[in-house]
Amino acid sequence: MIDRRTIAEDVSKTARDAAYVAVGLGVLGFQKAQVHRHDLAQRLTGAGTTVQERIERLADLAGAGTVLQQRLERLGELPGELSRALTEVDSAVEAMITRLETLVEPLEGHLPAVARDAVQQAREQARTARQQLRARVRRGAA
Repeated sequence: MIDRRTIAEDVSKTARDAAYVAVGLGVLGFQKAQVHRHDLAQRLTGAGTTVQERIERLADLAGAGTVLQQRLERLGELPGELSRALTEVDSAVEAMITRLETLVEPLEGHLPAVARDAVQQAREQARTARQQLRARVRRGAA
């Protein structure tokens, strides 16, 4: 015959063991959740730093973009400035040539006709060469 007392003890022992297993599983689950929480917190902290670094890099790039834009604008002004400078240099050179010609002209009168013609021809060729040079420089600056 089945003893009720033995059955009650067995049921009681099984229930107690089940309770211990449930508590043990609960503790293990809680510990595992804590480990995952800790890992996640570390990853998020690292991600926050990474995001902050990326934001800082983007801000640096935006600043560099502004500087680059300013430099490009200045480069856009360069042809006009170069053209003005070339005009000033051309005017100064032309003034020097005019001054030299006025100083040399009286001496030409004392030269023989063949030499005088050669000097005038050289002057005309120099004038033509200067005009061609000016045209090429202006085309290159434009």
